[in-house]
This record gives sequence, C-alpha cells and structure tokens, in this order.
Amino acid sequence: MKSASWIRMDFRKAVRLAERLEDIGKDLKNMGGEEGAEAFKTELFWEGEAASAWNRAGTDTLRQVLETGNKLTGTASSLRSAAQRVYEAEMRAYRLAKERTYEI
Repeated sequence: MKSASWIRMDFRKAVRLAERLEDIGKDLKNMGGEEGAEAFKTELFWEGEAASAWNRAGTDTLRQVLETGNKLTGTASSLRSAAQRVYEAEMRAYRLAKERTYEI
C-alpha cells in the first residue's frame, strides 16, 4: 500500500505535468495567432501560383498548430481532473486501510 506522502507526491507530479501541457498548449495557440499569420503573408513581395500555395500551406499549418494547442490544453484539463479523482480514491483507501482492525 502506498503511504499518504507517496500519494500526495504522485498527485503533485501529475498536476505539474498538466501545467506543463497547458503551458505548451498556450504557447502553440499564441504562435498560431496573428503573429503566426504574419509569417505567411507574402502578397507584398511575392505573387503567383507559388505564393498562393505557400499562403494555403501556411494557413493549414497555423490551423493545425491552433488545433494542437487546443488539444493539449484539453488534455491538461482531463489529466488534472483524473489526477484529482485518483488522489481522492487513493487517500480514501489509505484511510480505510489505516483504520481497519482485524480480530483473531
């Protein structure tokens, strides 16, 4: 059986991982915003079919970056919720096991 301190330590590790995922997701969403879109605007210096293809590819890439950022922040939220439920269940089991007495 895990000790209470191990249960708390595992919970804190999961929360830290969720925070890291959330930070990465936020960074990706920021990269896919207005500043990211500026990197693919070529109409001022480049025209033609290749420029259009570049702009389409850039738009698709930015959309994928935004989607990935959203998925990571969603995953972080799910991980945080799951970690909370596991923590509560493990602590409840720990308390029950600690209070249990056996008669012989």
